[in-house]
Amino acid sequence: MSYWDTFSNIFSKAVATPVIPTVPTVVPYRTLATTPLFTYKMPQCAYPTFATPITYGTPTFSFGSFFSNIGSSIKSGVQRAVRWCSNVGSNIISAAKKYLGYNEKDGSYKKFTGGKNHAWCADFSSYVVKEAFRMAGKTIPNGFGSSSVSGLMSWAKQKGCFLKTAGISNKAGVIKNNVKAGDLVIFKEGGRSHVGIVESIDANGTIHTIEGNTSNKVARRTYAANNRTITGFAQIA
Repeated sequence: MSYWDTFSNIFSKAVATPVIPTVPTVVPYRTLATTPLFTYKMPQCAYPTFATPITYGTPTFSFGSFFSNIGSSIKSGVQRAVRWCSNVGSNIISAAKKYLGYNEKDGSYKKFTGGKNHAWCADFSSYVVKEAFRMAGKTIPNGFGSSSVSGLMSWAKQKGCFLKTAGISNKAGVIKNNVKAGDLVIFKEGGRSHVGIVESIDANGTIHTIEGNTSNKVARRTYAANNRTITGFAQIA
């Protein structure tokens, strides 16, 4: 008999044995909390699950609040400004108070204009701020100071410290939360051109100032937050 006949005879008599999958057996939880709750026993493998699951911290970042804040800013129209951070607000107010009563009648206002005879609200604000920086032993901001209101506003815009409030909603809230004593309030709406120094802000956003060239003298004034002639604030204090 040939080799081929021998192998054929053997294979013809072989019976196929079906492979029956092994059903996982469950071993219940017994004693310690660190013992696996269940062990799935498969051929040559074991997959444990533990009594104490792994937990992860909750993310603190929220896309919802992020885009909500952006939407609120767009809706209110607030143009964010970066405060100059001079921390000389109290010095500015102290310097301004010294000159209350200076006026045009006796010519004392010319201290701020260098002897010149012209509108001097911007001269007064510039003079006081510069004096305050010197009192605090700090360097006067580069380029600061002007005889015109437009000049002071342009400087603040260039330095990124101008907070525009004209045309926005919730003026009282914006002013209360962002303006501080020593900042400059700028009036350039409705044909007005004026500037004053913020002395204080009330809880409802009311603004108290010390100004030059108001009724021809240095005096205190008060304005509602929604005053239509206010353009914004130079945040320099």
